[in-house]
Amino acid sequence: MIVTAVSRRDLMALKLMGAAQRPQDLEDLDAMKPGPDEAAFLHRYLDQSEAESLDHASYDRERALLNELAGDP
Repeated sequence: MIVTAVSRRDLMALKLMGAAQRPQDLEDLDAMKPGPDEAAFLHRYLDQSEAESLDHASYDRERALLNELAGDP
């Protein structure tokens, strides 16, 4: 049997990416209460995702949701 698990930070990243389309993901992310270090990780994750996007995807909606969760303007 092989058992794997997603880390807390990776789960937050997955939830953040889905939050713009799935309200439950936003609720889950809010309930997880990302701390300052985790919010910084998520900002870096979005930066990296944009930089590596082959179709030049923008993650402005996800950034806005993250800023709202973190209490940033």
